Order: sequence, then C-alpha cells, then structure tokens
Amino acid sequence: MTPLQLAVWALLMGLSRHFTDADESYAERAGRLAVVAVAIVDATGGDIGRAARVVALGQAESNFARYVTEGRCQDGPVGSRCDPNRHGEPQSLGPWQQRRCSCPRAWDAPMGSVEQLRASARCADRILREAHRRCQRRVADPEAGAFGGYRGVDCAWQGGVRRAEMSRRYRARLQRLLASR
Repeated sequence: MTPLQLAVWALLMGLSRHFTDADESYAERAGRLAVVAVAIVDATGGDIGRAARVVALGQAESNFARYVTEGRCQDGPVGSRCDPNRHGEPQSLGPWQQRRCSCPRAWDAPMGSVEQLRASARCADRILREAHRRCQRRVADPEAGAFGGYRGVDCAWQGGVRRAEMSRRYRARLQRLLASR
C-alpha cells in the first residue's frame, strides 16, 4: 500500500464500527477496510482533500457497514437497507449509497466485488467534484455545498455543513498521519 492508502486505512480503522459489525474480528475488519482504502485513494487520484471528502461521505451514508460494503443490503436491519423500494429491493448500493442512474458501472459490477467497490468510489468522487464546481459560486462553503449536491438537494443543504466539517477533520488527520511517517 502507498503511504496515502495506509493513512486512509488507518483513518477508516479509527472510525466507529457500525452496530451490525460487533462480531467482525480485527483482522476481518482490517482486510475489508484495506480494500476500501485502496479504492478511495485510486478513485481520488491521491488527492488528500478528495479522499477525506469521500471518507466523510461513506461514514455519513453507511458507516462502512460490512453488509453494505459486501453488497448485502438486504441483510441489514430494517430501516438500514440501502433505501429499499416498496418491494423491499435496494435502490442504493455501496458505502456511498448510489442510485443506478448516477452510477451504472457500480450497479453493473458483481454485487460486493472489488470491481463494484472501485466503481462506486470513482462515482462518489466524480459526483462530489461536480457538485463542488456547481456550488462554488452559490454558497459560501462549496465543500458543504458538494454534499448537498451529492444528495441531489440544494447547495445550501444544512446537512452539508456537518459533513464538510467531518471532511476537514479527516483531511487534517490524514495530513498528520502522512507527516508522522
């Protein structure tokens, strides 16, 4: 792993576990999140700020729950099953909870595969970057606007402020982790 991949992995490992992951061993979690870290860094082209933004988004959307990263949304607890439709089928997938229309490559890949995770991470980064550009002149904090744009709501969505603060904390943490190596 590259230094940034290791730093993202350490950041992910330091996040609180999803309540459904209580039985996941340290080794299992470490291996699963290593794959997520590599996907994030590859998707963001090694840009620390973009990587932090994608981590913050995944933390807010799914808390990187094992059942979600493994493509098993139907196994999640009621109320946490990837935006089910009226038939109970997931309308979103992956740690970043993406719809088919936004991320067809992720949906076309085998559920729970590394290929799907990588396509999903690339899609999350792309949508966040597009929303950031779109919101740059509309709001005082385009990073917060990017999270609103990702959700398909206004650039001034108040939930974006909290996610932008999380992203900034994660960026600072990644910078400290990289400086300590």
